[in-house]
Amino acid sequence: MNIGIIGGGITGLTAAYKLSRKGYPVVLFEGESSLGGSARTFSTNKYPLECFYHHIFSDDRAIISLIKDLGLSDYLVEVAPRTGLYYQDNLYPFTSPLDILRFSSLDIFSRARLGLVSAYLKYLSPWETLQDIGALEWCRQYFGQSVTKIVWEPLLSSKFGKYADQIIMSWLWARLKKRSFNLVYIKGSLKVLFDKLEERIRRQGGQVRLGTRVERVTRENRYLKVHGDFGEECFDRIISTIAPPILAKIVDFEDNEYQWRLTGVKYLSASTLVVKTKEMLTDYYWININDTSFPFLAMVEQGNLISPAYYGGYNYLYFGNYWPSDDLRFSWSAQETFKKYLPYIRKIRPDLKESLVEDVYKFDAPYAQPVVDRGYKDRLPGLITPWTGLAAGSIANIYPWDRGINYSVTLADDLINALGVL
Repeated sequence: MNIGIIGGGITGLTAAYKLSRKGYPVVLFEGESSLGGSARTFSTNKYPLECFYHHIFSDDRAIISLIKDLGLSDYLVEVAPRTGLYYQDNLYPFTSPLDILRFSSLDIFSRARLGLVSAYLKYLSPWETLQDIGALEWCRQYFGQSVTKIVWEPLLSSKFGKYADQIIMSWLWARLKKRSFNLVYIKGSLKVLFDKLEERIRRQGGQVRLGTRVERVTRENRYLKVHGDFGEECFDRIISTIAPPILAKIVDFEDNEYQWRLTGVKYLSASTLVVKTKEMLTDYYWININDTSFPFLAMVEQGNLISPAYYGGYNYLYFGNYWPSDDLRFSWSAQETFKKYLPYIRKIRPDLKESLVEDVYKFDAPYAQPVVDRGYKDRLPGLITPWTGLAAGSIANIYPWDRGINYSVTLADDLINALGVL
């Protein structure tokens, strides 16, 4: 039984690895020149780094288990970095319950309420009733007006823009549920994982084809056929891990409801500026920007996760945001983006001199953030498509969880199960 896999991100790589290990002839098609999808890396001289900030939570069992299964345990580093919150020209520590109790922008009653309700959500299960109410509506009712205005409204508005009022509470619950003090990172970046998965797939008899874009999928008798510049190939089974709107363009399922579901979810695209500096800017790994006038929603300082000594003495900072795919800011170069961001970065680090900046990079990714609004679950396309032998899933299907490579691994297992081959 020949199996084709479309997409060389974490999900596609994991599926190809597990299926080839069981003896199935597997061909993985990746349209880009490198593996990883939204978790791909770039080279900073001899030091690979993720294009978009990534870390692993210490309780992310699926991805940690995969890393260990591949013999990469020695590459794992566990750290407990600090989190900050920028609000009204002040940078506050926001890591521990004690930090919350000291957050002077809220009165003492609101601080206690923020801590208690957050703890309640972290241990709440089941969560299903939370998908019937808006996140901001729920927050105003239970966190209170002050907490919502200062903490949650800026975060949701910065991330989702005009969709902020439509985001449902189950999305915010999942974000709070997964938060932990301890994070895990792979020394050498996620490229270490991608390289090992590719090596194992090939060793197990599978194929990994980079720069090979699938442009069409058709049916012929009992076979599924993929088409592209490479020609065409027949498979008994296919797993697609590409975004549903892209799948809708390359497959005509002749099923109006499923075809509609492929385009029924709205998405935002991601844009990240990476700044290479000669010294650290803060002692925080992650800073939430609770000021909607800023052009970025978070500042992530890699040097507070992995020492700059590992990167030849240099520090790297990520400045991330999400916009509609037609936003003009996607046309900005890295240098243009940096010039626009610099006045705001200096609000966090006022004495920052441009001479400390060694280089800047900019990366964009389409379909990066599903808009999780009312009726979201009911509009999702199922993993089992109308075509026998074709399973499809993407980050949209890991709901209620929000992105993250751990759930990309579990999605691979779900897709394999949907094919019914293991």
